[in-house]
Amino acid sequence: MDIFAQTTNFHSEGLELAEVYYPTYFQALAEERAIAAVDARHDFRTREFTDSYLIPFGITSMLDTPIQIDGKIAGVICLEHVGNTRYWTIEEQSFAVSLADSVTFAVEARQRQRAEESLRQAEEKYRSIFENAIVGIFQTTPDGEYLSANPALLRIYGNSSHAELVGTLTNVTQQLYVDHHRHAEFVRLIQEKGKVSDFESQIYRRDGSIIWISENTYTVCDRYGNLLYYEGTVQDITTRKQAEAALRLEQEKSDRLLLNILPQPIAERLKQDQSIIAETYTDVTVLFADIVGFTQISSQISPTELVSLLNEIFSTFDQLAEKHGLEKIKTIGDAYMVLGGLPMPRSDRAEAIAQMALDMQQAIAQFSHSHSQTFSIRIGINSGPVVVGVIGIKKFIYDLWGDTVNTASRMESHGLAGRIQVTPATYDILQEKYLLESRGTIEVKGKGKINTYFINGIK
Repeated sequence: MDIFAQTTNFHSEGLELAEVYYPTYFQALAEERAIAAVDARHDFRTREFTDSYLIPFGITSMLDTPIQIDGKIAGVICLEHVGNTRYWTIEEQSFAVSLADSVTFAVEARQRQRAEESLRQAEEKYRSIFENAIVGIFQTTPDGEYLSANPALLRIYGNSSHAELVGTLTNVTQQLYVDHHRHAEFVRLIQEKGKVSDFESQIYRRDGSIIWISENTYTVCDRYGNLLYYEGTVQDITTRKQAEAALRLEQEKSDRLLLNILPQPIAERLKQDQSIIAETYTDVTVLFADIVGFTQISSQISPTELVSLLNEIFSTFDQLAEKHGLEKIKTIGDAYMVLGGLPMPRSDRAEAIAQMALDMQQAIAQFSHSHSQTFSIRIGINSGPVVVGVIGIKKFIYDLWGDTVNTASRMESHGLAGRIQVTPATYDILQEKYLLESRGTIEVKGKGKINTYFINGIK
């Protein structure tokens, strides 16, 4: 830091001594209170400096004493003699040590002063944060007694002062937490882990109203590990929780609407932003149903009555589809389409479709009786491979295509009122369990002649 040359009465600075180049010297400083080297160029403690320092500066004798701060060498006071060698007296050595002690005391005093100033500034800063924070800050005993609470916490809890908080909140479990088990969980976590983060609970305010809070709390212990108190923050998250609840409700509504349009597996894939969904299924059974004479019926009633009538019939069909684990695809006017084996494959798909068809006939019969009007339906069924997918970007629809679908539609349109007509492919699957009647060969548009069968019931 500073070199003073007495002969020239001049101070200089900037010279550095690297410990790595003078290991013996620094080792001696660590072990001795003072190095009094009469012949510095030959003394084993200082001779490392001979060529690089002592000879160039004409130094013959050295009296060095370390400055120690907190038990570590922080610097050195060096008294260096030029000319003839110098014998360092006891008084001179004591004087050098006292100089080093004086520097030590001065440095320690400055460090204490700086530490005290830093502590004062930190306390002022903490107090400002404590008083002006928008989140609640507190200290409590393990039993729940509030040692301190900032203005924000008082506002959150609805108290006018710290005295009111302490005077009225005597049992945290019973008076503060809406769910008493929630506080027990809080205590368990902080005892196990020493801290609790983002702990959300409902609490009672001073006026009895209920709000949501989020707590971050940790334990404060003495140096022996004994628990002193809990310290942490509280944030009012009521607005956020209300927004989350509203968003969750809207999400549930959206999901229900989506599931009314699409099968659940397809809806989940669509929510993952799969732009194109198209797959081939080899084994499905398709059912088409059509209300016979509905055009004539629709001309005799009002639009409102017409929609109400269709809604009642198709709602019954929807319940049957859900009962048998089948997938409703769509309605077109007075036609109803449902299939088995999609989107989840199943071995009894044809049996489930056949049973639904029989139930649909029974439902229409009951409907006719309750409305004192004759209703009947034609049903056509076919089994085989189909291509399924979601088409469109607005008002998209889950639909299926292929010869199996077209033939099932022809079975309905070429069928008879009140009967369930099936193809040979479906007949082969159902003949062991169901009563089937051969209709014979019929001419089917676009398909030519096909042997068809009627389902009359279960064997």
